[in-house]
Amino acid sequence: MKATAVAGANIALIKYWGNRDEALRLPMNSSLSITLDTLLSTSTVMFDGDLEEDEISIDGTPAEAAVRSRVVEHLDRLRRWAGSEERARVASYNNFPRGAGLAASASGFAALTAAATRALGLSPDERELSSWARTGSGSAARSILGGYVEWRAADRHPDSYAEQIAPPEHWELLDCIAIVSTVPKSVSSAEGHRLAPTSPLYRARLAQVEAALPQMRQAILERDFQRLGELAEAEALSLHAIMWTSRPSLMYWMPETVRVLAAVRERRREGLSAYFTLDAGPNVHVLTTPEHGEQVSRRLAQVEGVQQVKVARPGPGVHLVEQHLF
Repeated sequence: MKATAVAGANIALIKYWGNRDEALRLPMNSSLSITLDTLLSTSTVMFDGDLEEDEISIDGTPAEAAVRSRVVEHLDRLRRWAGSEERARVASYNNFPRGAGLAASASGFAALTAAATRALGLSPDERELSSWARTGSGSAARSILGGYVEWRAADRHPDSYAEQIAPPEHWELLDCIAIVSTVPKSVSSAEGHRLAPTSPLYRARLAQVEAALPQMRQAILERDFQRLGELAEAEALSLHAIMWTSRPSLMYWMPETVRVLAAVRERRREGLSAYFTLDAGPNVHVLTTPEHGEQVSRRLAQVEGVQQVKVARPGPGVHLVEQHLF
């Protein structure tokens, strides 16, 4: 059986960084994100008893060894769940750069999990699908759901899943993404998660996140943009402080990143309603409201080093489609 699924990347407002269980990707802290409508991954999966090994292509080329190993490991987990030994043919396509801190692994593994479970004849509910997606990429748990999403930290596999706290139409925020680099980062997020506990600031960050998460949830439910923006900026800086102080340290920012951050703060002093956040990469997500979206995008495009500006809104969760990639 063949199945195809589409999933959107997500931008975390309260970040996930560090695992209590590496194998199951059980996070140290709960997190909260927005699933995006324009940064999409599509995955087609077909299980075939005649295949001798899994065949995996991403964006039209065979998957490199490290990525292939991770995908096969995830397929093996799903096969065990389904009681199947059939190998799979997998084709995945992303309409945005991979490995550049834009959450392609989140949307990619969410789409892969949804397509593979359907192709295996499984019918997981939303919580199960989120939990299984998490084992491929932690943040994929959130891309299963649309809109504003909270991923629960827990000690057991079935208890760590994402839930929607508000649908996309609850609040039409804009995410204007300043792309300053499409080059894959030299240190993966997976390695960053392993290094997180080596930072002397890590325990303080966990306490900070625990306090900030209910405040962020309330800001979303009350549509309090200033509060959301202030929390998002503080959270992003806290995340990167952990990276800078890990051993060895991680530095994902580029000079262009700093220019964008400075420009956002300067424009805000001039009265423009915009706040920044970043995931594990150099590219900057600038959150704003619809009435300021065009101006924010135009100003970002004028910053030296910004290659392009992508605009996204809260979007749907993972969904099956009939248009297959092969």
